[in-house]
Amino acid sequence: MIRSRVILLIIVLSVIGCNNGHKSGLTGGRKDYTIRVKGFSTKDSAEIYRRELGKEAEGRVVCLSDTSKLQNKFYVELGEYATSYLAGRNAYELMKAGALNDYKIFSNGQETRDDYAEVFFAGKYRGIASVYKYNIRTKKTQFVWSKPQEMVVELVYSEDRRSVFFITASEYGRKTIFPYVNNVKLYRITTATMKIEKLKTLGNGVQLFTNRETPNSLQIIFNSFDKKKSTIVIQNKFVYNSNGRMLLNEKKIFDIVTDKYPASFAETTENMSPDNKYKLLVKNIRGLNIFYFAGQDSKNNVVIIKSKQMVNQVAWSDDGKYLIFSTNNISPNNRTLYSSYPQTSGLFVYSAIEKKLLSDWHGGGYKNFILQGDLLFFDDGFNDHSKIFIHEIKTNKITDTIELSGGNGIRNIPTTPY
Repeated sequence: MIRSRVILLIIVLSVIGCNNGHKSGLTGGRKDYTIRVKGFSTKDSAEIYRRELGKEAEGRVVCLSDTSKLQNKFYVELGEYATSYLAGRNAYELMKAGALNDYKIFSNGQETRDDYAEVFFAGKYRGIASVYKYNIRTKKTQFVWSKPQEMVVELVYSEDRRSVFFITASEYGRKTIFPYVNNVKLYRITTATMKIEKLKTLGNGVQLFTNRETPNSLQIIFNSFDKKKSTIVIQNKFVYNSNGRMLLNEKKIFDIVTDKYPASFAETTENMSPDNKYKLLVKNIRGLNIFYFAGQDSKNNVVIIKSKQMVNQVAWSDDGKYLIFSTNNISPNNRTLYSSYPQTSGLFVYSAIEKKLLSDWHGGGYKNFILQGDLLFFDDGFNDHSKIFIHEIKTNKITDTIELSGGNGIRNIPTTPY
């Protein structure tokens, strides 16, 4: 979850006339993304519009020197942002507040892709789990990638949203007591260009785990049996940065006769609030998990829920006002797992200001989620019945639902465990 708190900079009019090329008003460094909101034929009309935007959207007027093919010469631009995602997010929030009617994201004078406006997810295409994207502004879904015999089994963002990693397999399931996953491959989408590249072929194995080791790196653990000796488990660990470069390639050998079966890593959860004052605390008391909203003083801990399910994901809104977490229980001990109405997961939105639970959902699936600014995307249900809901946290309303034939989900198409 991106924690950077971005405030629109109050910038005075800095362009008096037109010189050579674009005058973007940027100060250099890494903050080279801006929000371009409107064009005008005169500087005075652009300046009037800039002032009318008010304090919530202070900006500057930029001038384009080459007007041979341009009807408008003067443009109003807002802010300086480190990523397209941050620029797009703030532009969208300004539009929701009524300050803007339309906008485009620019980088160094050139229009660029809005990384905030689109959310990638997994869905069926011609019967194969594939990659799609949903546009927040248009509320439309678009197909991105599919390949025969390659099912998308995992999809993970880098925190800066510049990359989307996805892993495919030709088949997976369980034989006797052991699971299997075959023909595993790792791909990366560069969101700015929509270039899709294969990073590595992992082959056949028994287990696959992914995790974000750091905000902008992906960690993969892939276990497989040795072809010559069936009691030997080979564990390969890979770490890739958001640019797709491999940072680590590590191999370990385990003999399950003398060693314990290699453990997977625990999913990273962001229990602490952005200001490090509060956290989600989970205690198991006589087989029941107690979820607390906990501060630095344990005397003020507040019980949020009590559940037999375990914590799955934890995230905070950027301003620290909302705590979002999901729980699940997909073990064979859960007798509802294969029923018509499975109760396998829960999702909760808690107000850190009001100290109360605002929203909660229960039922089938895993409730995997991502936060896109004020929007909470989460999946619900298994297999063909799986779908994605979009919940606006501040208004506490479901604003849209993504449904595809065959099912869809945030990280994969949720399937009933074997």
